[in-house]
Amino acid sequence: MDPESGLAASILLAGHRVARVLEARLDANVSSGEAVLLGVLRDESLTMSGVMQALHIKASTATSLVSRLETAGLVSRSRNPADRRSFLVTITPAGEAQWARAEPVFAEFDMALSKASGAQALHGFQAVLLALPTVD
Repeated sequence: MDPESGLAASILLAGHRVARVLEARLDANVSSGEAVLLGVLRDESLTMSGVMQALHIKASTATSLVSRLETAGLVSRSRNPADRRSFLVTITPAGEAQWARAEPVFAEFDMALSKASGAQALHGFQAVLLALPTVD
C-alpha cells in the first residue's frame, strides 16, 4: 500500500513526523508523547485509565510512559483515595518545570504550521480530526 494514497495512513505518518520534529526541538530528557502527558497532568491528576483515555494509548504504553516519567522524577504515582485499587499520576515540580520548557516549543510549532497552512486548511484539518472515531 502506498501510504500517500490513504487519509488514515497519511494522518498516522504525519503524527510520527510531528513527533520527530518536536523531539528534535525539545529537551532531550523527554519524548514528545511524554511532554504531552506532562501538559495534560498540569491540569489534573489522572488514573492510569485516564492517561490511556487522554492520550488514546493502550495500557502497556501508558504504563511504560508513566514509568519513564516517574523514574525521571517528573511524575509520581500514589494510591487513589477515591478508589484504593487504582493509582493517581500527578505531575511533580520537576515535571512542571519540564513542561514549562516544552510548552513554548509546541506553541512555536503550532504557530509555524498555522502560518504555513492558512486558516481554511487549518479549519479543514480540524474537521478531519473531529471526525476521527474513538475506541473505548
